Amino acid sequence: MAHDVFLSHSSSDKAMAVQMCARLEEAGLPCWIAPRDVRPGHSFPGEITRAIHSSKVFILILSGSANESDHVIREVDMA
Repeated sequence: MAHDVFLSHSSSDKAMAVQMCARLEEAGLPCWIAPRDVRPGHSFPGEITRAIHSSKVFILILSGSANESDHVIREVDMA
């Protein structure tokens, strides 16, 4: 799926991220969000790297959980 927006979030904030993704896509902005868009059989970290590099926009859902997440910090560094 081609996408414009990469949504970075902590797993603790999944409900909020899914809601934001739905709203953005309703507005015509295709999103990439884990785990929905991780292709079966592909490396999770590799998929995230590919998605970040091919996105036009990176959105971070910042929360206490995201601020403490090593995965989120790596995504922000990569972006």
